[in-house]
Amino acid sequence: MYYEKTGDKYADMKFSEPVVYKGHTKCITAVEWRNDKEYFYSCSKDGSIIKWNTETKKKEFLSYGKEANHHQGEILTMSVNHDATYLVTGGTDSTIKLWDLKSNQLIETLRSHKG
Repeated sequence: MYYEKTGDKYADMKFSEPVVYKGHTKCITAVEWRNDKEYFYSCSKDGSIIKWNTETKKKEFLSYGKEANHHQGEILTMSVNHDATYLVTGGTDSTIKLWDLKSNQLIETLRSHKG
């Protein structure tokens, strides 16, 4: 369930002990939950995007800027669309990238973004 209308997105989640997820080497710049809360995504100034499984607490998808077509600098923002099929990221390399969340593949790169 997603509670955007009431502003309480996480009302149905049950929390027990705090969980620490480790994977980025620099500060995290954004976190996005999928609406089914099975996964969440984080991006960082280290140029990585991590898909986290909330059940296993493990990384299931990693994108490092070292890969040729991925971000070549800090990733500053991200957003998951309403049905959790796409992820959009933006970084200091002046690109916006569109990712398919079912295949975990990069679909499109928009270049020369300024702002």
